[in-house]
Amino acid sequence: MGADYAVLVINLDQSPERMERTKAAFSRSPVPLRRIPGVYGGYIPSAACRALTGGASRKGTLGTFLAHVAAWEAVVASEFGHSLIVEDDAAPIMDLPARVADFGIPAGFDLCFVNERMQPDILPPHHIIAPITSLLSWPADKNAPGGDGYMLSKPGAAKLLELVAQDGFGGDVDWRLVGYSIGPDDLDRLSPDSTAAAVLQNIPRQSAGRLTAYVLTPPVIRAANTESIRRAAAAAISQTTPSLRMAERIWTVPCGSPLGASKPAGWGAGASPGPIVRPVPRPSNQATEPGGYQKPQPDPVPFAAALYMAR
Repeated sequence: MGADYAVLVINLDQSPERMERTKAAFSRSPVPLRRIPGVYGGYIPSAACRALTGGASRKGTLGTFLAHVAAWEAVVASEFGHSLIVEDDAAPIMDLPARVADFGIPAGFDLCFVNERMQPDILPPHHIIAPITSLLSWPADKNAPGGDGYMLSKPGAAKLLELVAQDGFGGDVDWRLVGYSIGPDDLDRLSPDSTAAAVLQNIPRQSAGRLTAYVLTPPVIRAANTESIRRAAAAAISQTTPSLRMAERIWTVPCGSPLGASKPAGWGAGASPGPIVRPVPRPSNQATEPGGYQKPQPDPVPFAAALYMAR
């Protein structure tokens, strides 16, 4: 039986080498890869940027946002009911399963973050949590949940397109995804001094919709050690060097069974134990290839092996 979802890779025309690396990274996963052309912010007229964002975003930020919107449109048009959206600086931590059901995400979901940066700082015993659980665990200065890996259903993509049609395209797309994944009461639970609270409270909202959203933990997607094109372009304009904040750890698999029994947000006394996840340091002896690319470490673990190790 073939795959029942596709991986959509957002990739700029100016970066064919990144697409080739992404193809290689996913080569052992039995799912089709489809390229979504990125939107280069430098080509967006200033007047269009102001009109689409209300003056709230730089061109590179808007370009990233619009590329994700194009990916959502591709999800709606796809023959698959779900798609995994990744950016071209992402790589799988393990070989992906062929079926969405194997991730153990609750039925009827709109969106599920599967990337490393959306992980809670303290991993829970269950593998499915609410996005607000991650936010509440983060240090106050964490500023990038990341849009580099999330599973999106066809109804979820349609909802997102309706929401942004009302709310516009201002700000960072990753925070917009988070904003649509939590409720108004959740904002009151965030520390008022946190970056998350400051950003989410300032997202322009004309719409009242909300996604049925989760976070998969441990993650299956992480950011590779590549320089952000958007930040590099901004640096060239401002004559400053971008500060690339990369994840300082990766989570080893085991990953749950099969990926575990689905348990949405909340856990308490009597909850069944989940997989053991050990933080390990990122190796410092990674081989650097031309262009500054560093091969993700370790190599992806076969999904079946991950399930076996989790028993």
